[in-house]
Amino acid sequence: MGQPTDGTIDITDNFNAFVPLVGDVVSPNLGETVANGCADMAAAKLLQDGIATRHLVTVIANPGEAYSSMAKGTTPYANSLAAITKAKALATAAGWSYAVRALPLLHGEADGHNLNTNYAANLATWQANYEADIQAITGQKLAVPFMVQQLASGASTNSNQTQSIIPMQQVAAWKANPSRIILAYAPYFLQHSPDDEHLSSQGYRLAGQYFAKVYRKIIRGETWFPLYPKWNRIAKIGNVITIPFYVPEPPLVLDSSTISEPTFVSGSRYGFEVYNSSNAPVAISSVAIVGKYKDTVQLTLASDPGNGGRVAYAFTAPIGTQAGPGATTGPRGCLRDSSQEMSFYTYGQDRTTTWLPSLINYPAPYADGTSVPLWNWACIFNEPIPNF
Repeated sequence: MGQPTDGTIDITDNFNAFVPLVGDVVSPNLGETVANGCADMAAAKLLQDGIATRHLVTVIANPGEAYSSMAKGTTPYANSLAAITKAKALATAAGWSYAVRALPLLHGEADGHNLNTNYAANLATWQANYEADIQAITGQKLAVPFMVQQLASGASTNSNQTQSIIPMQQVAAWKANPSRIILAYAPYFLQHSPDDEHLSSQGYRLAGQYFAKVYRKIIRGETWFPLYPKWNRIAKIGNVITIPFYVPEPPLVLDSSTISEPTFVSGSRYGFEVYNSSNAPVAISSVAIVGKYKDTVQLTLASDPGNGGRVAYAFTAPIGTQAGPGATTGPRGCLRDSSQEMSFYTYGQDRTTTWLPSLINYPAPYADGTSVPLWNWACIFNEPIPNF
């Protein structure tokens, strides 16, 4: 397993052998990344599929930096290629084949602070550069997609935004090239650290298992669709809006027990927000799950929003609202699927710090020290309502 580094370390001096991947789940902020959760769960699930694999994880991070500080030509980018070059050499010496199958990406806060409206294009360029450079190192013809964690801390005290521009930039990049930019999940349901922008160590370990879901699909040659609206099929008739979803595992569930219902926008329900053409909120009277496969949300509004409106979800929160501790604050929503998949790790038994809230408000029987369900929660969206 690779050795985590940051952007200041010459990886050629620190990565001369594969070492076991060991994370720190006790310290609130330090030590843990998505590496353990992703690699351990992916290896276990792929073995169930009859695919025996070794997984090498190298973490290259430069905390708090925008795309411009991590793009091709920067030290972090060069370090990542150095790590891949060294890993290829070590694998070849051991008689193993080696390829890079995907790159998990947790990024976007700094670009949100900087109001980077080119972030979707930056993601496309970033991924294309990595794919070309990695293929040149490894000799693989396989694609190297980004698995993107959608930003969910846009209303933090550092951003000065009630609606971050980054989540929809990430969606735009995914829509433009879904085989290369894969929208994995939105982390509003995960435990965040006190700085609001990073996850807790427990949150990162759980997040890694959500990346493992996507990674497994990539290895199996399948396509991952997150819980997200089929945007070209959103419809409005009078004061009723229907929103069909891509649903990993139907039926859809409105779950305000696990994640508390936000009330930041007047008239919002379960995280859904509706606006007319003047950007004024339109009250939602009721929300229902409908359709043969229970894969569609129906919003009944207090009034017809007219043409030129939009429907959003988990999109707005007051400035200074902290994201995700216990899924009770920050931008969030209550829509999930019914995935039966359980976490690789158990949770609760190493919750040792006084500030650390419950990992998530999982209902019984998911008590401390047990595996928890890996439900897929709806991604953040802000989509136009087609005119009819």
